[in-house]
Amino acid sequence: MDKKSLRLHSLAARRKMSDIERTICADAINTKLLKLVNDNYKKTHVYLSKINEPNTYKFLEYALKSNLEVYVPYVINGEMKTSQLHDTNLRIGTYGIPEPLKKIAVDSNTKYDLIIVPTLAFDLHGNRLGSGKGMYDRFLENQKSALKVGLCFEINKTINIPIEDHDIKLDIAITESNIYRFN
Repeated sequence: MDKKSLRLHSLAARRKMSDIERTICADAINTKLLKLVNDNYKKTHVYLSKINEPNTYKFLEYALKSNLEVYVPYVINGEMKTSQLHDTNLRIGTYGIPEPLKKIAVDSNTKYDLIIVPTLAFDLHGNRLGSGKGMYDRFLENQKSALKVGLCFEINKTINIPIEDHDIKLDIAITESNIYRFN
């Protein structure tokens, strides 16, 4: 399956999940994610989840209470930027992506210890399918030492994702059922 078809198939599978099923799965994903996080990950970049994505807000609450440095993406003119997050006062921004009300821009060369990546689908080689805009691949290109963790529903695990030269692999994918480690 090509990326466009796989993206449509994965989105359709997510939409078929009930709100209750999605919540139960997201809670299981967050539980696994919280077990993974430790003191080595002081500087964390995490996406702000949209309605059909694995919810990241429980993790954000934990990270903010634990005094981790939390950074989140926002989009300006089709380009992903980063802001430090100090609270969960958010608004809906470009592409329906939540973003902080108060943005504190961060240098694009900032290095992170842990990056939680939105993942529409993944395969057992660590390849990730995103939204198709390439923003995260461009961002991850300069984050070689960061642990890259994709959050995804088990129904979106696939056998093979077609890859291109610019695609960046995950180190770990977390679903409600498993933690998959790559590399």
